[in-house]
Amino acid sequence: RGLGHASPLRWWRERKGAVLDRAEHGPLIPLAEALFALARRNVGALVVVPRADDPAEHLTGGTRLDAVVSSQLLEALFQHGSPVHDGAVVIENRRIALAGALLPLSSSPDLPKQYGTRHRAAIGLTERCDAVTLVASEERGEVSLGVGGRMSRPFGSPTELSVRLEELARQAPVVRSPLQGARSEARRNRSR
Repeated sequence: RGLGHASPLRWWRERKGAVLDRAEHGPLIPLAEALFALARRNVGALVVVPRADDPAEHLTGGTRLDAVVSSQLLEALFQHGSPVHDGAVVIENRRIALAGALLPLSSSPDLPKQYGTRHRAAIGLTERCDAVTLVASEERGEVSLGVGGRMSRPFGSPTELSVRLEELARQAPVVRSPLQGARSEARRNRSR
């Protein structure tokens, strides 16, 4: 995990702006509206929005897509008859990049008992990388957000969710180059 954070590729992606931000991902309202529409009909959904870390090493399977994010398409992907409805949709560069991806499950014994597989997968991925995960609960008809190994309380509206996503965009993690980290460590060692 530590080596992944020191990755030159990760540093380069950060320097190129390959993080969740307003310019890259555009309006988040269609995504939020789709999740609330699914939750109202008790259709489960799981969406991954990468930030500085590339979550690909933690994903299994899935179908490659290159489609514009729209409420209609997201709702179609998560319908029970869809062959990809049990997996996650991955959003990259304002587009749906992958559908039906499987995420690692959290093994934390402290998770609430009402959390099903989607919530455990959402938390499991955010324990391993800095991605944001969004969950529409099939059982409770609620929409929550996962980040940093934790799930948020359920959101009250698509607008509230999109505002939170915008906040996370502005709080994108700061990534140091591996060289800067090595220099800082050398300075600390010399001062001892």
